[in-house]
Amino acid sequence: MFCFTVGEYRVSVSNTFPSLFWEYHKKARIVEHIGDVTAENTFVILVAKGNAWPFLILILHVSVGEESGFNPGVFLLPETQTLFIGAGEILLIYHLEREQKIWEERIMGGFWGWHYVEPFVLLSAEIELSIWNKEGERLWETFVEPPWSYELEGDVIKVFYSNETRYYRLQDGTEVEQGNERGKKQG
Repeated sequence: MFCFTVGEYRVSVSNTFPSLFWEYHKKARIVEHIGDVTAENTFVILVAKGNAWPFLILILHVSVGEESGFNPGVFLLPETQTLFIGAGEILLIYHLEREQKIWEERIMGGFWGWHYVEPFVLLSAEIELSIWNKEGERLWETFVEPPWSYELEGDVIKVFYSNETRYYRLQDGTEVEQGNERGKKQG
């Protein structure tokens, strides 16, 4: 099990059930089972405040897993108490103070990672790039074609494909030409 602390929250991630799982399960206020949790590629995510018992337990089966190069990722933004989770084809977002799920979605392909660039949270996946605000609301998204990567330049995200580069404004997804502030809106 891997644990990390951000602000007042402790997050634990494991690809096996923790030895105290059933005690955690009894005490948690939110317990979610997503997919066939008896199969391989199942992850357990626990969230607790300080040293208290976990109040949130997620058991996620991912059909596209580590063997395919898609590792689960967790990003916790303490200022908004928003937890972003990506695993395989699953995206989840929770508001921890309210103990509420605010987003659940299945994506095509697989999850790659979260990247925080004040005030935006970027999601990269095999065939999707999406931009979220700090509260977990999707602002815009665009289809991407593998292989791809991106680079940030001020308020513009440059998306590199094998034979072209596209430029989008972070705040609204407007596609812009290099050095041009005008363009068409995405998403």
